[in-house]
Amino acid sequence: MPEKIASKPETNGHRTPEKVEDTARKYMQEAENITDDALRMYKELMVTTTNYYYGTFGRAVRQSMELSAQATKATEDILSVYRRFYTGGTGMWQAYWQDVTNLVVRPK
Repeated sequence: MPEKIASKPETNGHRTPEKVEDTARKYMQEAENITDDALRMYKELMVTTTNYYYGTFGRAVRQSMELSAQATKATEDILSVYRRFYTGGTGMWQAYWQDVTNLVVRPK
């Protein structure tokens, strides 16, 4: 019986240095795992956010270009209608003026 007691290290209720090292190693490993997980999540968040903003920016640019093209076409259509209206109106006034000058006899 005294041999068993002699083989046990005296700790006086405190942890042995090996257990302290194991616990510290375990906590450090857990901290590294948490740090690695946080870094991985941060990278994924950055990629997702970047993709989202570039996608949104690309869609906004495309929509802006489409709206610009539609506005340009509408402006060209309006100018075409105005040209036809102006040309037709001018031709009508010229014909009217010609008829009036043919009806009015100029004094000699």
